[in-house]
Amino acid sequence: MKYEPYKSDDAIRITKMYSLFTCEYNNSYVFSGETHDFWEFLYIIDGSITVTADSRIYNLKTGDCIFHKPMELHKFNIASENNTKLLIFSYESECEWTDYFKNKVFHLTLHQNSIIKELINFIKEQNTNSQTDNPLYLKYMTQFKENKVYAQTVVTHIHRLFLDLILNGSQTAQTLSEETVLFSKIVNYLDEHIYEYPSIEEIAENNFISLSKLKKLFKKYSGMGVHQYFLTMKMNVATKMLYDGYTVTEVASTLGFSSQAYFSKSYKKQFSISPSKIKMSDHSDALN
Repeated sequence: MKYEPYKSDDAIRITKMYSLFTCEYNNSYVFSGETHDFWEFLYIIDGSITVTADSRIYNLKTGDCIFHKPMELHKFNIASENNTKLLIFSYESECEWTDYFKNKVFHLTLHQNSIIKELINFIKEQNTNSQTDNPLYLKYMTQFKENKVYAQTVVTHIHRLFLDLILNGSQTAQTLSEETVLFSKIVNYLDEHIYEYPSIEEIAENNFISLSKLKKLFKKYSGMGVHQYFLTMKMNVATKMLYDGYTVTEVASTLGFSSQAYFSKSYKKQFSISPSKIKMSDHSDALN
């Protein structure tokens, strides 16, 4: 009997790497938040953190990891008494299972943790003489363009981990408390009113919360004020609209900005690029 050969079609395939680094923070560290047009993976080597991802909040500990999807607003703060060590990398992926990791948090198995350990050992061993003046996010990236074997080995480790998470991943539920539920409710309210411009007072009143408590809640879980958080949400929607072919004028008007000039100024402040320069053909690089 003659068998037809199997044509390989990758379930997981990383096409670009933007950052790769390990870091250690003390118990007072707060990462105030960011959003970008590519995926980010965060793994807790040792310690614990509280992570906010859009409206979801997680308390993560050693052996946990979280995926941040493109344009997801995310922040974290150290939750342990001692220092916390993290592995973080960001990437772009174009394949069948890419979206599987949206809104996913996992507690890794022994085997999955061993893959991470192998990756960390490899990148550290291969970068013993790396330059110390590089930005932190490029700590283990300097060889990618020069050494294809190094780059492919790193990506292969990541592919192994992702595939095992698809097959055997143990997901972690988001943290639920009176405060986190309230924060999620208000973020959903903002999302429902994304094409409007309710005042902070209106937001507080419509969610049955005092103005002072509203401000404290957003400072704690988003690292920014309510207005700035809402403006960031609008900027993310604006980016998607620009990619879809809307003009800058149409986007500014649809999202309730008082003028095109104010929208363009706000957008450039957020992403360091003018909205008029966003183009469909190079959207994967536009915000990087």
